[in-house]
Amino acid sequence: MPSFRESSSNGVDRNTAAHTTIERDQSQWLFTPSELLRSPSIVEGLPVAQELANRQKGVNFITQVGILLKLPQLTLATASVYLHRFFMRHAMQQPNKPGLHHYSVAATALFLATKVEENCRKMKELVVACCRVAQKQPNLVVDEQNK
Repeated sequence: MPSFRESSSNGVDRNTAAHTTIERDQSQWLFTPSELLRSPSIVEGLPVAQELANRQKGVNFITQVGILLKLPQLTLATASVYLHRFFMRHAMQQPNKPGLHHYSVAATALFLATKVEENCRKMKELVVACCRVAQKQPNLVVDEQNK
């Protein structure tokens, strides 16, 4: 009687191999508390409290832009996850050191989340909303001449 278990040429069960691959792929985005304290920004000397504050500011930025654009909560949550994942691989901007500002990463994460969650907005709408939130002026007129 034929077996329904698939095995590769080396005798390893394909289901087991697939499960191992899935676990490995998921583990790159699941962090222990000690790993969270070794993010690139912290390793480069940014205080833990400052990194947490910058992450909070980035998520708040995503929320404020999302409110202006009337985006669903799922899209905002997705953007927040992208922001946190990004900063587990790349350093934040610090005085006298290169890095990316949390508002720039938040805007990029929100753009990507709108595409992934199929809540597309025109690039101009997103840029205008980001400028208004960053400048803390909800009625700011933004055109091509503004920098």
